[in-house]
Amino acid sequence: MMSWTQRPSWIQKKILSTACEGGGIVKMWTCNGYNVRVLMTEINVFLQSHLKCLPDFSPRDAVLKRVCVSSCTELSAFPDSLRFLTAVTDMQITMCHSLTGLPESLGCMMLLTSLRVGMCSSFTSMPESLGNLASLTMLDLGGCRRLRRLPETLGQLRELRTILLNNCDALTALPESLGQVITLHTLMLKSCRALTALPESLTRLPTLTILDVSECLSLNTLPHFFGTLSSLRVLNASGSSLIRIPCGLPALFTLNLSACHALTCLPDAAFARLEVLDVRSCRSLVRLPTWVGSMSPNNVFASNCRAMNFPPQNITCSGSRATLLFLQQHNHRCKCLLLILAARNTLPSELWKWIVDDNEAADASAAVVFDDTCYYN
Repeated sequence: MMSWTQRPSWIQKKILSTACEGGGIVKMWTCNGYNVRVLMTEINVFLQSHLKCLPDFSPRDAVLKRVCVSSCTELSAFPDSLRFLTAVTDMQITMCHSLTGLPESLGCMMLLTSLRVGMCSSFTSMPESLGNLASLTMLDLGGCRRLRRLPETLGQLRELRTILLNNCDALTALPESLGQVITLHTLMLKSCRALTALPESLTRLPTLTILDVSECLSLNTLPHFFGTLSSLRVLNASGSSLIRIPCGLPALFTLNLSACHALTCLPDAAFARLEVLDVRSCRSLVRLPTWVGSMSPNNVFASNCRAMNFPPQNITCSGSRATLLFLQQHNHRCKCLLLILAARNTLPSELWKWIVDDNEAADASAAVVFDDTCYYN
């Protein structure tokens, strides 16, 4: 933030941020009544509640590298003169609640690598010229609750690695052209509550590694051939309405399905590289597949699965690697723990003491499964 108390001279600096704070500035380039000629590479405009539009840019503004506009609640539009900002690489617009969109001239910002339009509650759509941003690597529209659609030109962004669309409540679908963004690494769709489906083209993304569809309450299925995503390592679908999870996903490392109340079962075929599984509070889940017994004890979470069969006769473990211990309390909450035991047919007394001490108030019963034999306490 800059403040001048006397008439400034011609200023040239590599990076100079201009902040408009409060409601006393009439023109962005005027401070204390004096016109200021400044060669800038960065503009910050924030807390300018009375600013309804930005002044026109000109060819001399082509030196700008970064534009940041935040908390300008009355700002309703950006000027078409954005076409002059050809050197900007980072543009961030946040909490501008009257802003409904960006002009088509956005597509002239060919060097733009990061674009964020966040928490702009009236923002409804992106221009078709979005596809012209050939250098864009990150697109963040999180918190734009009235965003309805993305243009099909999204598929032209061949450098795009990250798309963040969290809390876009009105978004019902993604463009089918998404499958052409072959560099996409991360797709975040948390709390897109109106999203009913993912595009079938999603399965053609060779580098997609992280997918978050948590709390997508209208999403109950995944695309056909979803299991062919060869690079997907993290899938977070917690709190969604998914009914089932497809098998495959050869690189999957973390699977979070907690609070998926419609989920009834997991695939019988094991995920080759799965290390972390979370199915807590999956109220309709009636059983766990046998491959769960071979997972690391500390990385399986299955508490509060009220419909879970008890004891789980289908779970078997070989040798002394692990046992699956279910504690079922009188309130029908089921807690699942994996325990490493030193011997095949013995359970140390101190372990039983821990179980009793931990669950005495609930009067819990327990069953330990070794291969096909159940031992009860």
